[in-house]
Parts: sequence; C-alpha cells; structure tokens
Amino acid sequence: MPKLKLISLVCNAPQDWDGTDETYIRIAGKRVWGPEKMKAMSVEDLEKQLPAYRFQKKIRIDLYEQDTHWFKKDDHLGRTYARANMVGGEWEHQFRGLGSSYLLKFKVIL
Repeated sequence: MPKLKLISLVCNAPQDWDGTDETYIRIAGKRVWGPEKMKAMSVEDLEKQLPAYRFQKKIRIDLYEQDTHWFKKDDHLGRTYARANMVGGEWEHQFRGLGSSYLLKFKVIL
C-alpha cells in the first residue's frame, strides 16, 4: 500500500497583508500540521515532523491560511493529490491562491 510522505513547505509569498500567514495542512480532510507562522522565504522541514500517510489510489492534500477573525473562514490556498502511480519519485506542487505562493515537496513510498 502506498504512503504519502511530506518533505517540505516553502513560503514564496504570504497571503496576509501583514506579511505573515498562519499556515496549516490537511491530508484527506484531517489537519495534520499547523497552524505555523510563515513569512516569505521561510521553510518548514515536514519530513522530520510528520509520519507517512497510507492511502489506496489517491490522497488529497489541502493548504490553508488560518484567519483569527470570528466572522471569516480560513482561506483555502489550494489542493493537490498524491497518487499510487507516483511511487518512487519526489514531487513538487505550487500552491497559488489569494495572492500567496507556496511550494510543497512530497514523495510517495511503499
């Protein structure tokens, strides 16, 4: 059974006006990391922080920016999928949403 292993997340450009995002990741709908404060050019080493996630054919990865105002929903910055046929390679996905830019690196292992 394949497993998703997140490697790193790089903030190229934050979404929030103050230059700092409170970023978090959901895997298959479950929050697995964050919120963590990220500014432009900050890097999070996710490989050491998170376990591998088992899946069947594909698994959804969502990136969010947390809003602290009670009247606002968290900002969805993008979505990608890891698929079983991606085993053996290291992959990158560029999230671009609401003015932000993040680069996620991951791999699919057995």
